[in-house]
Amino acid sequence: MTPLIIALILGLVAGFIGSLFGIGGGLIMVPCFIYILKLPYPAAVATSLVVIIGVSLSSSVNHFKSSDQLINLPIAIACLIGAIISAWIGAHYLKVVPPQYLQKGFAILMIIAGIRILFN
Repeated sequence: MTPLIIALILGLVAGFIGSLFGIGGGLIMVPCFIYILKLPYPAAVATSLVVIIGVSLSSSVNHFKSSDQLINLPIAIACLIGAIISAWIGAHYLKVVPPQYLQKGFAILMIIAGIRILFN
């Protein structure tokens, strides 16, 4: 199977799971980009963020069109402002922090998030 076919399948899975659980798919894509598609950690993160734009936009439009009123717009806008500022800073650090530290930090974050979800 070619890397582009694998990426398409990965996108289908990550898009569905990301929109279902609100994770944007990054928790799925980054490890798959590293271990299946053999991308270096910084490239896996950066590539995942590009994909997440589409996942978030598609899912958000669907929620906006819904009559369920699931989006709390004031909270979303306030959080978006903070996220844009910190994402710019984080993108800089992705280029300067050694990948092995970033990868270990990502793994620890996934473990902590998994434990909290499991026991709350």
